[in-house]
Amino acid sequence: TADQESVTSESDGSYEIQLQPGTYNISMKKVINSVDAYTLEDEKIILTIGQEAQIRDFDLEKVSATVSGTTTFEGINIANVSLEFEGERVAPFRINSDETGFYTLELEPYNYTVTANLEVTEDGQNYTYTFSGFLNITTVPDDITYNIVLAREED
Repeated sequence: TADQESVTSESDGSYEIQLQPGTYNISMKKVINSVDAYTLEDEKIILTIGQEAQIRDFDLEKVSATVSGTTTFEGINIANVSLEFEGERVAPFRINSDETGFYTLELEPYNYTVTANLEVTEDGQNYTYTFSGFLNITTVPDDITYNIVLAREED
């Protein structure tokens, strides 16, 4: 077995690494917003003395779900809403919807409590937009649409 080495790929997925002869156990991951979205485990390569340079491509497996949706109130998209996805065994993931009310994130398969909150002043009146719900992710890879319909309260 050879020494441990690591390399970070370029944005197009290409990489280059100089390795000494030996046996290498290969593991790879692509992290998106602090979530392991793609992984490769238990791949092995053996390099021998005098072996020419090689090109090796690896196929990573998607191990997360892409969750996306919009934050709305009475059918109107609401921008910059603070969202929190809190899982049973994972740290809470926080994201804001964009200027169109859209959001997207990668999540591991777990049960999540989803909350949303936005405090605004409209025409001199303070309002709080809120949401509370649940999201259960059991299969990956998966693309999940999870639209958030907000309630509005006057302060």
